[in-house]
Amino acid sequence: HVAIGRQHPVIGGLRGDASGAMLAVMARLVVCDDDDEFTTILVSYLEKDGHAVSCCADVNQLAQLLGHEQIDLLIMDMQMPAGGGPAVTSLLKKSNAQDLPVIVCSGMPTEAQKSWCSGLLRARFMQKPIDFATMRKAIAELLAPSKTTCRGGGEARP
Repeated sequence: HVAIGRQHPVIGGLRGDASGAMLAVMARLVVCDDDDEFTTILVSYLEKDGHAVSCCADVNQLAQLLGHEQIDLLIMDMQMPAGGGPAVTSLLKKSNAQDLPVIVCSGMPTEAQKSWCSGLLRARFMQKPIDFATMRKAIAELLAPSKTTCRGGGEARP
């Protein structure tokens, strides 16, 4: 599995790239998925977009990250060891982080994802395999300052 907390060094909103140059970090993201291949590809894509990315493979590891890291957005699978979507929704409520933006990526149909994670206040739902352009758009929408909260599928609610 990808190591928990794996990320580029972040110093004062900057991260080092492969050449040692310092780049502005767009957002601090966590990918919570037990599929190593998917996680590796997704992390590479997100880092190329300038995000600092930490990874975990289950809900217990996510709980550790929530207690130790500032997180701007969570990208998660629906079915994982130690609980999936419903367990993450419960964890976010217990951690007083239910307004954390979340992108759910799963092989499950999106309607099933929405019913399993109905307690998420700001979420988008995507069926694997994902389209990276759609992922990029969802990240931008969820991180944009707004006076509304969004539920999966893009419906804005006041």
